[in-house]
Amino acid sequence: MAPLQALSGHAAAQMVASSQPVKFAAMEGHFRTEAQAPLRIGGLPDEAAMDPPYAIEIPYALSILALDDPGATVVGLEEFPRDEWPPVSVVHIAFQIMVGLGSLLILLAAWAAIRLVRKLPWATHRPLLAACVLSAPAAILALEAGWVVTEVGRQPWIAQGLMRTEKAMGEVPAIGWVFGATLVLYAGLAAAATAVLAVGGVLGAWVMAHAPHLPPSGLSLIQAAAPVETLRAMLWVCAIGMLLIVPALALLFHLFKTSAHPSAQPDHDPSH
Repeated sequence: MAPLQALSGHAAAQMVASSQPVKFAAMEGHFRTEAQAPLRIGGLPDEAAMDPPYAIEIPYALSILALDDPGATVVGLEEFPRDEWPPVSVVHIAFQIMVGLGSLLILLAAWAAIRLVRKLPWATHRPLLAACVLSAPAAILALEAGWVVTEVGRQPWIAQGLMRTEKAMGEVPAIGWVFGATLVLYAGLAAAATAVLAVGGVLGAWVMAHAPHLPPSGLSLIQAAAPVETLRAMLWVCAIGMLLIVPALALLFHLFKTSAHPSAQPDHDPSH
């Protein structure tokens, strides 16, 4: 899917360039409006100096990527008031992380495809398998970096050009408790999921190591895959996770019920 995501990402970037030029300029670390704009790889944007030092520039590439024209003019941040800029460094670095990891995932897909087409072993090729293992957290990190670009890049607007984020904030009763309970809930779910995945990983590793031979006689699959101490530790993790989840759910239910049915306030008679 990584190659297809590159195509959809390119289309999305062109849409952002036309509808949210401030965000696009921050993503690319593009401070000054210029024709034949270069694409900047890396760099640490300096908002005071209006320059991204240490960046590697590819001539014409930004104009091509944004407008499909090597001579096109790409609008820079200098065209907009400073109070309408997002945090440029955060957006630019997150965008570089997202694109960089996405590019590595595309290379990984190409590597696997080449070995498959050339009928070379891939299921037992250790470097490829190690890269596949690393690609799992890399994909999640790229996803999170993309969300940072989306949410931080649209600041200070919650509705582009219509409403600022600060104007959309409201006072929600007990918001701190709701956030804390939600955090505890997800921590419990993460602990339980980690335990389940760890047991599954141990079982899967045993099967991969011993297939097609099933467990030795006298041993069950679970006994052969993991010692009793490992399974006991996993059960403790699941138990702790459930202890976190249950009170968090109860607290969330109570808070939402209270918010949905606030205590009645006495009516004020305007005649008094």
